[in-house]
Amino acid sequence: MFEKRKFARYKFTVPLKVWAVSPHLKKEIQYHGETINISRGGMLFASIAVFGEKTDCHVEFPSEHGEQVSRVGSVLRTVPDAPEKKKLPPEMKVYALQFNETMDETELESLLNQVILV
Repeated sequence: MFEKRKFARYKFTVPLKVWAVSPHLKKEIQYHGETINISRGGMLFASIAVFGEKTDCHVEFPSEHGEQVSRVGSVLRTVPDAPEKKKLPPEMKVYALQFNETMDETELESLLNQVILV
């Protein structure tokens, strides 16, 4: 299968906070998740929350020094056949998130250096 990846992906596993508007409550809710990988253009993450395609999300990563490390993007799709899915609890879903603004290599390196890896 041919994949159209624009950017290299890096394994990146950290807890994640995701803010998105709940379709039922019609207000922004904080959800929890875990990143799987990241690139300059987006990331793969897992959560028990149910996100539809095009759901706008604000994601926040844990940082060592308390400063906010975050990105904004939207859900491209659910990835039911992700290899990582086999290692997750069955209630977890895997999502592809595209960032609204592509990072350059320096920005991605800075994000990776600020975040607490688990």
